[in-house]
Amino acid sequence: MNCRRVDYYDQLEIGIAEMEATIERLRTEINELMEIKNALFQLNGFLKRELKELIEDLPF
Repeated sequence: MNCRRVDYYDQLEIGIAEMEATIERLRTEINELMEIKNALFQLNGFLKRELKELIEDLPF
């Protein structure tokens, strides 16, 4: 019975380590996606300004 308890705790420890690794990977992915989002917002702002300038230059 004591052996089962040790196996249980070993498996629990392994499971926790795997979950922590998964959480760390997700944090990294979220940070990368946030950087991409910010870059896209900046690009969108730039494109809006460019479009506004182009529209203002039209003769009508």
